Amino acid sequence: MKYYISVFLILSIAMTFSHIVAQNFTVKGVVLNAETNMPVEFANIGVENTYLGTASDLNGYFELELSNALSDKTVMISAVGYKTKSFAVSNWVDVEDVKIQLIPMNYDLSEVDVTAKSKIGYGIIKSASNLISDNYNTHAFSYKCFLNTSNGNGNESSQIFLMTDKTGYQSRTFTDAFENRNYKVIENSKQEEPQSFSEGLTFIDQVINSDIVRCPGNILSTESVSDFEIKIEGTDVFDGDSVWVISYESNKPTIQNCGDPNANSYSGKIWITVNNNVILKNSSVVTRNNTFIHGNDFNEPQNAPEAKVQYETEVTYRKSEEGFILNTVDYKYTINSKVSKVFLKVIDVIPFDGSIKGRQYFNNEKYNSHFWNSFKKPE
Repeated sequence: MKYYISVFLILSIAMTFSHIVAQNFTVKGVVLNAETNMPVEFANIGVENTYLGTASDLNGYFELELSNALSDKTVMISAVGYKTKSFAVSNWVDVEDVKIQLIPMNYDLSEVDVTAKSKIGYGIIKSASNLISDNYNTHAFSYKCFLNTSNGNGNESSQIFLMTDKTGYQSRTFTDAFENRNYKVIENSKQEEPQSFSEGLTFIDQVINSDIVRCPGNILSTESVSDFEIKIEGTDVFDGDSVWVISYESNKPTIQNCGDPNANSYSGKIWITVNNNVILKNSSVVTRNNTFIHGNDFNEPQNAPEAKVQYETEVTYRKSEEGFILNTVDYKYTINSKVSKVFLKVIDVIPFDGSIKGRQYFNNEKYNSHFWNSFKKPE
């Protein structure tokens, strides 16, 4: 009997050992400078509190053998002149190629001159742009949003709408931003039918295009960031995070660097966290001579070519379980001193709703008194 028990124990241990060995996997990747996308050579890649580790080669490439038994461990990546970055081992299981972007260290601004500060500002913005897919939600998801609109005639309305995003913050192209985001109104505060076409418009497109992290054609477009004059205003605290406050102004606005083909001026400020280069807030002002914006402003007055137009936006972001997401958009649109305002607040993040296939430009939803009597408008 003792013989059979011993054999059983040996076989069990052997099977367990072979199972653990079978769970070994090799991670291949590259370490890059988040500002320049150039390789970082001789970066240290190691599992915390173990002897497992390796280093990147002259081209930034590395290989590291890991095991599922280490799933509760953390991989640390460090290099001289860069901020250390960490990943859970569990995040690298079944991943073929890993791209690690290290943020260059930003030194004490009091020790550098104005020119050097400007260069550091460009670097912070480039790093923030290149790290969008690391810091923001890249999964398919849906927003539940509150929208309040008031126009220059004193009319005001509110809506609740659902917006889906099939690809999240993965790609910053005009095509992706249009094709993979759809929305529909589900609640409408207006009790009477719209008296004019403009009153029935949702204006959601203008607002969501202000999400500069999701959309191209703004200060975060790295290929055109050199078109801007950039100045670090200093550091501040925003939502509990230490942030850089950086002002910018376009030397020559184009559709590539401000998203508007007919803009005369484009300037603003952006708030970026010091530790991990997350964009938490952006405010901008654009002026133009007519009202046609992004191809979806149907309410053009007859004197559109002579109209003096200015639109101001303030956008904030907040952290969710899957990464940072849109939080609020304040949009102010002025035509010849007539002011319209739109405010968006993300109420909730919910699972992706594939049934929403298009965009609802005109609002014809019925008034639901029960909903609005119990609904508290967000600030």
